[in-house]
Amino acid sequence: MRKQHIESSRLVIMSRICKAFTGFIILGLVAGIEPVLATTYFISPTGNDSNTGTQTSPWKTFRFAIFQLVPGDTLILLDGTYDNSNSGLPIFKNINGTAENPITIKALNERQAHIHNDGTKVSVSGTNCSYLIFEGLQASGIDNPDSRIAGTGGAFDFRNSHHLTFKRLLLHHNNRYNNSHLLTLIRVTDSLVEESEFYYFHRHAVMTKPGSHNTFRRLYCHSRGYGNIPGGYQNWHGPQGGAVCVSLYPGDNTIVENSVADATTSSIFDIQASGPTPADNNRFLGNISLNTEYGAVIKARPEPGPTALGMPKNNTVTNFVAIGVEKVGIYFRGVRNQRCDHCMLLNNPIAGLLVDVEAVAPGDGSYSFFLENSLSLSNGGPGFKIAQEVQTWSIAHANSFKNRLNYVPSSGENYEVNKSVDPAIGTCRAWIPDRSPMKGAGTNGEDIGANILYRYQDGILSDVPLWNPSTGEFPHGALVKGLNDVAGQSLFDVHKRLNVNSNGCTFPVDYGKGDPDGKSPAKPTGLRAS
Repeated sequence: MRKQHIESSRLVIMSRICKAFTGFIILGLVAGIEPVLATTYFISPTGNDSNTGTQTSPWKTFRFAIFQLVPGDTLILLDGTYDNSNSGLPIFKNINGTAENPITIKALNERQAHIHNDGTKVSVSGTNCSYLIFEGLQASGIDNPDSRIAGTGGAFDFRNSHHLTFKRLLLHHNNRYNNSHLLTLIRVTDSLVEESEFYYFHRHAVMTKPGSHNTFRRLYCHSRGYGNIPGGYQNWHGPQGGAVCVSLYPGDNTIVENSVADATTSSIFDIQASGPTPADNNRFLGNISLNTEYGAVIKARPEPGPTALGMPKNNTVTNFVAIGVEKVGIYFRGVRNQRCDHCMLLNNPIAGLLVDVEAVAPGDGSYSFFLENSLSLSNGGPGFKIAQEVQTWSIAHANSFKNRLNYVPSSGENYEVNKSVDPAIGTCRAWIPDRSPMKGAGTNGEDIGANILYRYQDGILSDVPLWNPSTGEFPHGALVKGLNDVAGQSLFDVHKRLNVNSNGCTFPVDYGKGDPDGKSPAKPTGLRAS
């Protein structure tokens, strides 16, 4: 077998030499341009490493295929299940593309290439990598008591890497005997996770520890009640299963935009600030928590480390919606210069918004919080509550209505032009309808409440509709029978649970119709990017 591998490698090398020579002749007249030979290869669980790597003659093992790849190459996975019994699991060590010529690993047919581990490994893993793109793959693990190593049994795990891209993945079923997650990024920077779905996770769907300058965009998380099991790793969020959709443990200069956490997931995002690693300058834009434990959490974590550094600072939440969560719509603890703009907190049993401090993790003891153009409606406790330990704070152009207590404290110089009137939003959950008195009632004529109608792109509010103007659907990838096509528990129909263009909440006039020439969508109005 080793001889076959050597011979196959020689054939690949000789082929590339011939291609390089040909490319050099063709491009030789173009001064200063170095030819780059991008090649597409194929792999299949039923292939053979002695094959040529074409679609009709695919390779079989990742161990062989990965080391044939050079910048610009693409490895396409044919349909099937890849595991240790056939192709092995893909492990990327010191595999690097370039900014101009990344290496791409993708499914031929979206989510029909399934990489599955037995709970003792990670389906796809990598260390010291850069400029890799993973697209359209499905990956999973299983419960396995034979593996008690933290992190094993997850779907993707990359460490000490940068400039990675994960697009339209379908990840599910981590090993509940371990403290494992579906997508783990340890010391990963400058990377993107986009339009991916996460199901059946016991801990976090996505976890960074730590991470910097990463973007998480248009994700969907539903833990499907994947709860604690006897003898397994006990999730502190409770037996119902699922921790956080995107957890920064901690992170800085990170963007989480236009993502949705649904049902038993603990929250859409959290920051767990601790030790010397900063939890600063993160932006959370256009996100939704529906029937979760908390809507979102940003807090100091009580762990050893310099207290002044172990506190979240200069973070912003904009156009955020929390609906029917088990506890608090949005919870800030021990924060400095924390903003919450255009936040909308609806029907949460304990409180809409709560800001307090952590005695065990006090940071430097200087706390500040600012809220503007936000709406709290029909919460079981306070609409907005600020603890007396928070020295500097303000609530401006907010509306708190039909809560057990609308404002705590009830009055003071920290309030500016606030209301307690019926917002008349009806069944709308993701935006302020035109009939509402909240339209144009905020600062500079902006709306009071959230408007999650258009896409954010790298932290900038665009004019591209987030929801499909015809069907109302949230952007999603291919459906896999019995997994992400389950009605009421999947991304493909989450718009119905959010009353998007349904149940009496229609799109604004001209939404998605664009200019008269039909070349671009209509510009959003009354919204801010930050």
